Amino acid sequence: QVAEWWCQWDPVRWGYACSRLGFYYNEAPMAFETHPSPYGLGAYNAADRYGYPNLWVQRTYDQLEQRFVTKRGWRRAANSTAELLGRVRTALTEGAPIRSEALLDEMAACKLAPDAVRDLANFGALTGKIKRGEHDDRVIAYGIALMIRDEAWQKGEIVPKPRRVTDLADAYWQRQEEEERLSTVFHEAHLPPEAFWDGN
Repeated sequence: QVAEWWCQWDPVRWGYACSRLGFYYNEAPMAFETHPSPYGLGAYNAADRYGYPNLWVQRTYDQLEQRFVTKRGWRRAANSTAELLGRVRTALTEGAPIRSEALLDEMAACKLAPDAVRDLANFGALTGKIKRGEHDDRVIAYGIALMIRDEAWQKGEIVPKPRRVTDLADAYWQRQEEEERLSTVFHEAHLPPEAFWDGN
């Protein structure tokens, strides 16, 4: 998490503002919670009209039609909420840094600490409220960000920076990767290794 923005704007104005922020961050993937609240859907449509190219769509398998369907934004349902909260719990267990006091307060209200018992009956319901009557907006937004980041990683859209060699073990594994890459190049070219030898 690098930033947090909480406001009560008109959804169209908010969608335009999110688009401008997204362009500032190199057209980063942008996800809105579009169901059950129509507010996020209005913002999604506004960002689409603004011409934002990287709006996230949810891809699910339709059992009735026996095919994959895409829907605009994150659609909250009972199973997706449990999955999302599980991902937030995993991030906390792995020691993800949380720099927002407001987000930590919401997490505490819904008992999302790693050693606490989840309260799914009172959190993440379609009403959008948690047990103490507070909003769950920040926790849901954080969870959605984690989920779409995971998906981008699986698709290969996020490429990690190469590690700097710090010891002999790193140097060994880096050399192994280079040899595997070179052997792949030889096989793909359908040429014997001698063809790449310049005679020296």
